[in-house]
Amino acid sequence: MILSLIPLAVSLLQKPEDQGVVERLIETIDEAPEESQARVKKAILDMEDGNGSLENVFAALPGHKLQGA
Repeated sequence: MILSLIPLAVSLLQKPEDQGVVERLIETIDEAPEESQARVKKAILDMEDGNGSLENVFAALPGHKLQGA
């Protein structure tokens, strides 16, 4: 479920040259602990409802960054 929300959320703020960001975000979330995945899911849902931001999504990630960053 969470993976289906990521492309939508990121595509709203994505530039064409940022295509790799979505893949890295999905990989980061896949490898994150369940607790972190739940926080990211909530942040993405909040963003879709207009009550959140991409900054909140990154704040919910382990280390507050994408893997490999």
